[in-house]
Amino acid sequence: QALGARSSLWEECGGNVAKVRKKLSSISRDELRRMREELVDLTPQWPFEEIAKRFQDAGINWFVEEMRPIDVEALHKERAQGVEAMRLEHQDAIEEALRMAD
Repeated sequence: QALGARSSLWEECGGNVAKVRKKLSSISRDELRRMREELVDLTPQWPFEEIAKRFQDAGINWFVEEMRPIDVEALHKERAQGVEAMRLEHQDAIEEALRMAD
């Protein structure tokens, strides 16, 4: 909606909060997943600054973590691997220190 790919839910419901809530409560997880995938598919077509501006103009300010132009999942995986490598290095250092103490 914020990118203009579909009509505004707010406008569809005529600004009626009760209708918006009813409509949102009727959306299934699969539909939400599909909408998210649609958004993710659309975003590469837009410069990040334009996406940010459109979202902020629509009052949406929580999108940045998901939509910033880096692969967040790859970053999390890389960080997890780094933590595991540090843990193993730490364990090796402790074992070496214990061997040297004997």
